[in-house]
Amino acid sequence: MKVKCPRCKQKYEAQPYEIRNNELCGKCAEIEESRKPQSEEKVESQQASKEQAIESCIEKIDNLEQLQSAVDYYLLTKIINTPLPYTIGGSMGIIFMASILLSSKNISLLHFLLIIVPGIVVFTTGLFTFWRPSVKGLLAQGITLMVVSPYCFIIGINYLMKWHEASQKSLPSSGPALNTSFLIVYLVAGGAAFVWGCLHFLKYPQFRNVCIEEPSDNELEEVKKLVTEIVSANPKKTSNMIQFQIRTFRGNLTGNKGMLLKNGAIFMLVGGEYIFSAKEHTWISMIKESRSGKKHKVQFKIKNKTFEGHISNTFLDRYNQWKAVTKQ
Repeated sequence: MKVKCPRCKQKYEAQPYEIRNNELCGKCAEIEESRKPQSEEKVESQQASKEQAIESCIEKIDNLEQLQSAVDYYLLTKIINTPLPYTIGGSMGIIFMASILLSSKNISLLHFLLIIVPGIVVFTTGLFTFWRPSVKGLLAQGITLMVVSPYCFIIGINYLMKWHEASQKSLPSSGPALNTSFLIVYLVAGGAAFVWGCLHFLKYPQFRNVCIEEPSDNELEEVKKLVTEIVSANPKKTSNMIQFQIRTFRGNLTGNKGMLLKNGAIFMLVGGEYIFSAKEHTWISMIKESRSGKKHKVQFKIKNKTFEGHISNTFLDRYNQWKAVTKQ
């Protein structure tokens, strides 16, 4: 018999006892069950399985350097490919709007060629970097977007000024119509190109000095699983994780994580940077001890990176215990 779920109001097949007890449908019942507090044994079991999954991903790839290269390649392709649908869509929009103006004889052929330049350049660069992702390609795409951005703004503003000038010379009823779609496409394209260009330039230092080689399909699959596991892990509930702040010119950046493994560590820094470091290349040194133990000022030395930040007493103890264990 079909009854209506009291939660989602959808009808479902129910048994007589479910009707009497006014029970939820299967989907709502699963959601309700997931919201219930879990037992300590279940939480510990989930933590152990997450740690085993991460260890398993690492064991399938020979060494930390190979793992670092595979993750860098994955992150680089992700940065390059994220704006690709928008750049292709924007490029096609620019060419389409210019074609409409040309067909209505509002612009000359020369003007048409000039205003479709940004669309063609962005489209070509995007496809090339997608086909052959590289650090130079990331920089080239950033430069292209930053050059195209003011170009689009100039075209949009120039079109608006010419329309205003023509409308002033004629009667209000007989003046040229403003093509708002054309104006919006170019201004939005210019703004989007500026934002994505800045993002590419900000990400370039992260990959500038790394040697990126394309990993095998199996390695790439393991890296995706590894990144997902680390992002979803909660440092407060995971016994082999630490959390800390980093001091930058923008202030203290919170949310940085470190996964402490048998012979090394994985650090996920704010901004999406991952560092795989051997135990002997990972150091946290005290600069100024906090009396409350909540916020020690420390110096981090992770591979070839050195920076200052803050860490709580709980996470510092985890690091010290991990560091004290002899490398296996």
